[in-house]
Amino acid sequence: MSNKLLFSKALLKKDFKILSATFIFNIILIIVSIPFQYSQAFYTIKNVTAPYEVYRTLTGINNILSYLYMNIVFACIYALKLFGHEKQTKAFEMIVSLPFSRMQIFINKVVVGLFVLLVPSILGYIISYSIILSEPISRGIIDMSMNKYIFLNTLSMQLVVFFFYVIFCMIFSNSISSFIFGSICAFMPAGFSAVIELFFNSNSTTNITEFLFRFTPISIVISFAFVEYSYVYIILLAVLFMIISYLLFDMTKMEKLTEFLTFKCLETPFRIIFFLGFAFLGGVVLSGIFSSFVSFEFLNKIIGFTVGGALGYFIPKTIITKSRIS
Repeated sequence: MSNKLLFSKALLKKDFKILSATFIFNIILIIVSIPFQYSQAFYTIKNVTAPYEVYRTLTGINNILSYLYMNIVFACIYALKLFGHEKQTKAFEMIVSLPFSRMQIFINKVVVGLFVLLVPSILGYIISYSIILSEPISRGIIDMSMNKYIFLNTLSMQLVVFFFYVIFCMIFSNSISSFIFGSICAFMPAGFSAVIELFFNSNSTTNITEFLFRFTPISIVISFAFVEYSYVYIILLAVLFMIISYLLFDMTKMEKLTEFLTFKCLETPFRIIFFLGFAFLGGVVLSGIFSSFVSFEFLNKIIGFTVGGALGYFIPKTIITKSRIS
């Protein structure tokens, strides 16, 4: 029988405790770095007369709040710790056995995740705004609308990165795998096309790679960043990722948590992509290594393709098999 309340104080405290050390470190970085950068910029403006240095400082001072883009890294860490690490330590099994529904467990984790993402960014914006108001020299040179734009964009990008990695935490059994394959998939399918282009040593697929890059998650997010009210589109994308991650979380079988891939239906596509990626990458890397010993470029690539393909076949097979045995 699950608890009827959507939010649980016990779950919120447990999840926040997981992130507390990283959260405090994030806050300290914001408190120290933003005032320091502003003080350096104001000092330069007041004491340097060289036109180029003044111009460079005036340009940079409007982008100081871009330091908040650093929080995107923390968004990734928070997702991996909240979801990936808990799967890895089998904490999910214990939580699900308690009187909480999966919706409650997921919502409480999301609330904690949003809290630790929002607070440092809002704090950074408040610090920036306070410094600008208190420093007379800043009022005529700092564009507050630009500061607001940077703040909203960084915040929305943190959300989309957070839920993007939550999806991969639901697919893979541990944090390391979720991070590696999530980062790779951020550049797919263009990354795969680029490797093939290197293998054949031809520019014939360049247009294809450039076209495919438009459909990579990272390119979609970046393209939204240059349209009006970009943060709205990015937040909508984050909501889509959140819905997908919840559906995956709800479909997760507890007995599958220790397996490398949580969902068996993904095993065949994963192994095919892994095999082809390693085969072509092996052809590129090993042909470069062997080129100083053997002058036949085609033969070098065949050897590299064979070795890479063998690794691409046996590595996922071994990992998946061992995870099932354990």
